[in-house]
Amino acid sequence: MEEELHDLIIIGAGPAGLSASTFARTKNLTTLILEADRAGGQLTALYPKKQVYNFPAFVETTAEEFAQKLIQQALSHGSVLHEQESVEGIERINQGGFLVTTSEGDYQTRSVIVATGLGRIRPRKLGLPQEEEFAEKGLFYAVIDPSSFTAKRVLVVGGGDSAVDNALLLSDFAAQVIVAHRYATFRAQPRSVEMLGEKGVTLLTNTRVIGLLGDSYLTGARLVNTQTQEEISPPVDALVVNIGLRPDPGLVRGWGLEMKGYFIVVDTEMKTCREGIFACGDAVSYPGKVRLVVTAIGEAAVAVNSACRFLTSQAQ
Repeated sequence: MEEELHDLIIIGAGPAGLSASTFARTKNLTTLILEADRAGGQLTALYPKKQVYNFPAFVETTAEEFAQKLIQQALSHGSVLHEQESVEGIERINQGGFLVTTSEGDYQTRSVIVATGLGRIRPRKLGLPQEEEFAEKGLFYAVIDPSSFTAKRVLVVGGGDSAVDNALLLSDFAAQVIVAHRYATFRAQPRSVEMLGEKGVTLLTNTRVIGLLGDSYLTGARLVNTQTQEEISPPVDALVVNIGLRPDPGLVRGWGLEMKGYFIVVDTEMKTCREGIFACGDAVSYPGKVRLVVTAIGEAAVAVNSACRFLTSQAQ
């Protein structure tokens, strides 16, 4: 077991966790970040080339570039980052503080911030025959390298921000982009939807996918208009399914925190039901929660301030 007693251990190295570490170091807290996968969270795992345009002061940057800046900032301030190290449990220890058990060992800390995001997320699937067969053979759930879609006919399924943002990204590479959304209106940001039209993307509303076409590789999809029942089968070279994500908190459920569905319940100070453990970012739920990067970073600042007050009270 590591003998050093950290002031703060942050679990998760997405935007919330990385920002929390930077805020913590400005308060001279010894800070260790534990990340089960790669640092960067969804920014690097799901859409590294997507443009981030709704964060203050960044006119144009990619999710990957933004994540790298957060990582560099955290490390430059003296935070220690362990990647590929999954947290298995958090236990109170008699002399005060917590014992954090990971896949690599044990660590002692005086406080904890949980910033695990949506956990080990899984994409929602269409639930169609041949879907598994066509996975990575024309059917994708994320756009990691948009240049691989160059000159292709691409069908994007979904109506949220991920689907619309990916369609915008692909429109700069693909020969044709079609967006099929099962409802009449999009959930994505209105300005983004407007930009689809400006980019020449074809929008099919009230439309869902009812079949996949092809032999060893996807060559088309069967679509039906849910109002008219009219069917079409456009030829496509690639199908990108962005109909949502299934959060998977995994081991977090065993940490003694109050959960609401997939999410950790916190108050306005980012306190959990366990004294000394705080949470922020996509991992948390509270009335009025808005799931944006800018919100997650604001919550990280609140969580660190709350952790500081807790540590001060424990020292008295």
